[in-house]
Amino acid sequence: MLVDLVADREAWPLLQEWGGLPGLPGGVVVGVVCPPGFAAGNGTVSGYTRHWIEQLRRGPVRPADVQLHALAAGAAGLPPGALVLPTARELGTGPGTQQLPPQQTPDRQGPDLQGWLQHGSGPAAPPAGGDPRPYIHALATGGRHAEAAALAGAWEEHVRHVYGFSSPEAVQWAEIRADLARMAGDFLLATGLWMGACRVRLAGQGAAAPEVYAAAAGALYCWSQVRDRASVVGSGPELLALLGALPALDPRHLRLAQARLDVLRGPALPRAVPT
Repeated sequence: MLVDLVADREAWPLLQEWGGLPGLPGGVVVGVVCPPGFAAGNGTVSGYTRHWIEQLRRGPVRPADVQLHALAAGAAGLPPGALVLPTARELGTGPGTQQLPPQQTPDRQGPDLQGWLQHGSGPAAPPAGGDPRPYIHALATGGRHAEAAALAGAWEEHVRHVYGFSSPEAVQWAEIRADLARMAGDFLLATGLWMGACRVRLAGQGAAAPEVYAAAAGALYCWSQVRDRASVVGSGPELLALLGALPALDPRHLRLAQARLDVLRGPALPRAVPT
């Protein structure tokens, strides 16, 4: 069921106490509930419904409901305090979700997605009102990695269209996708995404920017977790070249990465030299 509602003065305190609408047996409810006084009025279509329609018209393939919902809520310019349904808590505990295996839970050695995705802190939120990052975080921590990756990819595409391929907003979403891949255990994909983000930041911000080194650290950490020998050897030279372009990088990191690549390549293969 898709809802686009405005609460009256009597219902609003109850909805705030519940944190949403009462559940419907056997049904899934997506939509928004705005505070009293924020009705579109005059027969006009609200921003949330209008963006649902626009998203449906954009391509031949219909996105999933949760993707349409997050895109519409993020672009609608909702009033402060509006209830967005389902909530991040409901997405993380709804039917079909599961806990992450221990080896896939976030750890302190790699970059931390949770701080980026919650409360709108860290990298800038998508362009218009609303923030899909808590929903994406709930999906990922609930084990629904494919849905989280698809939703983050849709937002990255949208931000690239609005701000440009190499914009700070776009690279922030690339970094979110990188850490989603890490959470899903796809360390090779995460390595490539972190390297791409690092190159964009290096070109735009220069070698002194701390964000450049944070992206490099993400790439190096994820590469160190890749277990497939061919994948390590195939991506290693590109990573070493990138690390070699960062003058303030701790040289021990470069030496350890080079040593790992040399061991996996074997003595008969030439040594990779960063350029």
